[in-house]
Amino acid sequence: MPTSSSQKDWQDLLWSFAKHRVLTCASRVGLLRALTGRSLDAPTAAAELRLEPLAVSKTFRALAEMGVLERSKEGQHTLSASFALAFGTGDEVAPFLEHSHHLYDSWGGNLEAFLRGGTWPRFARDSDEVRQFSQAMRSMAKAVAPKVVAALDLTGVKRVIDFGGGIGEYARALCRASAELHVTVVETPTVAAFGAAELESEFDERIEFLGGDYIEADCGNGYDLALLINVLHQENQERAPRLIGRASKALGAAGRLAIIDFALAQDGGTEVGALFSLNMRDFGDVYAFERIAQWMHASSLSHVQKTSLDQHRLMIVGHKLR
Repeated sequence: MPTSSSQKDWQDLLWSFAKHRVLTCASRVGLLRALTGRSLDAPTAAAELRLEPLAVSKTFRALAEMGVLERSKEGQHTLSASFALAFGTGDEVAPFLEHSHHLYDSWGGNLEAFLRGGTWPRFARDSDEVRQFSQAMRSMAKAVAPKVVAALDLTGVKRVIDFGGGIGEYARALCRASAELHVTVVETPTVAAFGAAELESEFDERIEFLGGDYIEADCGNGYDLALLINVLHQENQERAPRLIGRASKALGAAGRLAIIDFALAQDGGTEVGALFSLNMRDFGDVYAFERIAQWMHASSLSHVQKTSLDQHRLMIVGHKLR
């Protein structure tokens, strides 16, 4: 929400759509990839990628104003240090930006109909689309995983279960942080198969993938730490507390459940929480800390506390009652 009603604030809000499209289209045509690890001027980039020079020049200028690129006095452009720190290389961020590009189309084509009582379809993904989505989530996980590892106390933790852990980016980060860890990732059968196939040899004995519905799957118990990272928002008000209960049952004595998800403004988050809640339509939601804490207490978890992971996300930790 703009901080004041000035013309500039409202103009910034209404032109946010253009910032999004400039960034995702720059990725789709290869500009961000071309700038990874080197600098280019607009004419050279246009020639290499067979793009329109004027369009590239204006896109570079917009990206520089947005902070994505840094521009030298000689007209050379590089990825900005802040962008690279947040997202990595052009190749690494490309899957997530492609996913975000399609989200833009989905919002533009369906939000008004949803408001008028129509449907906002949630289409089933085929195998290729599941792989693309998994790669997009991995791209974002690479930015979030270091924050998760830094925030978690891994003292005495040897067995971890990661519900909805995708193709294992958080599991990799945890195993790199502690040589004693073994992580079980519970995912849909298709995603679990992708994750197992892409697993590096160094993690063969430390990360395993279990395919199935993460509420119903038989994943054992006695874990020291259970994780729900960017998963709870995918579930409705009936399944969300069941998922927390399932995670709690997987814990051993004195085990902990850590939930990382988007935060609403009332819990110290930004408007992203409310926007993401809308993106979940009628099949999921971004839940307030108070409600999540109630569900955790009802699932035999105590000493529930929240901390800010970053400006958009909370980490909520509960301890299993002995």
